[in-house]
Amino acid sequence: MPDWLLSLAVLIPGLVGLILGVALLCGAITVSARATGGARRWPSAPVFALLMNLPALAVLLQAVGSGASRMALGVIVGGHLLGVLLTIGAVSPSCSASRQDRPRAQRLLGASVGVWVLMLDGGIARIEGGGLILLCLLYLAWSARCCRDDATGIALFQPVLGLGRCWRRISRALVGLTVLSLGAQLLAMGALDLAFVLELDRWTIGLTLVVPASLGSSWLAMVTRRPRQADASVIGPSRWLDFSLVNLLGLTGLVALATPGGLDLTRETVQVSWLLVILSALLVWLSLVRDDEG
Repeated sequence: MPDWLLSLAVLIPGLVGLILGVALLCGAITVSARATGGARRWPSAPVFALLMNLPALAVLLQAVGSGASRMALGVIVGGHLLGVLLTIGAVSPSCSASRQDRPRAQRLLGASVGVWVLMLDGGIARIEGGGLILLCLLYLAWSARCCRDDATGIALFQPVLGLGRCWRRISRALVGLTVLSLGAQLLAMGALDLAFVLELDRWTIGLTLVVPASLGSSWLAMVTRRPRQADASVIGPSRWLDFSLVNLLGLTGLVALATPGGLDLTRETVQVSWLLVILSALLVWLSLVRDDEG
């Protein structure tokens, strides 16, 4: 039996674990349409960003624990590029940019440049990683406030009343986190083994394999949890912008904070890979400016 088949035998259960874990978490925090008095819709932008980044976060922590920080960096860059492409694809006549989207794009561009400045000395220290996490939390708080003030972006996950129902949802969330962690461990192990078998760089395997697996698993889990009503809201640019910024600040900060001695970077990453991140963020901002002018 080829060695790469053994790697897939570990990868596939890991992918299933990610999907089940996110689905359980979505079920734990999403109330039924009967409880809210209306049709259940997509989550608000900050909640959507956190849920979409959860599988990648779990895989990153497993990769850092295995000493594969290069794979973790590939996951971050790949997640940002996918978020950029999805943001540009969401800017269309049927789903135009809102008044908050261009400031979001400006913050994404500023964050990409700011992280690049931190990288110029060859790495990101642990204290700098903590600062990035703090900025990410502040941004999520700002985004949640915007969703609360904007009638088109209200918080779509409502608190659940009733002690028994609360305990059931807490239990489901804990089970979801456990399944997600196990799936991430299997996926990281399978990806690292596949990189060794195929003689691929860990950065490459993180960019080409782990990113689609983690993003696809969270997307599939949320799609299966969403009811098929016609009035379910469309995924707009704001949600993908928040996803990209949480990926850029939060995941980079967590990797730097979890890596002993901070995150060490190669010259190729600083001069090539992250410049691509900056250019893609600039492209998103220009696409939103063009949409406003149109």
